[in-house]
Amino acid sequence: MRKLIGENIKQLRQKHSWTKTHMADLLGISVPTLSRIEAGRVDICLSRLYQIADVCGVGVLQLFSRGTQKVEIKSDCSKLKIARKNFVCKETELLNLRRKIIGMHEELHRHYKKQN
Repeated sequence: MRKLIGENIKQLRQKHSWTKTHMADLLGISVPTLSRIEAGRVDICLSRLYQIADVCGVGVLQLFSRGTQKVEIKSDCSKLKIARKNFVCKETELLNLRRKIIGMHEELHRHYKKQN
């Protein structure tokens, strides 16, 4: 299990394009300690697992997953669906605002014509 967790941590570090030094700094540990964690040569306490997951932007269960890549892809797809939905909502809001502005412009134009 330590080896699996270590491999997943290494994959996540590489996914973020972080060096061992950078990730070790983020975690407040030494580079050799991070190397031992990634190699599965050390037991990791639960609080450290939560810290690593938090730094990597994943749930702690993902560190135990055999299909880390698949979980990440599903997570990314879910995020894309949410982003698309938010984009469509904002696009609709913009169209409604555009209609209101056009309507106000036309009303001002008619009002101006009446005065002249």
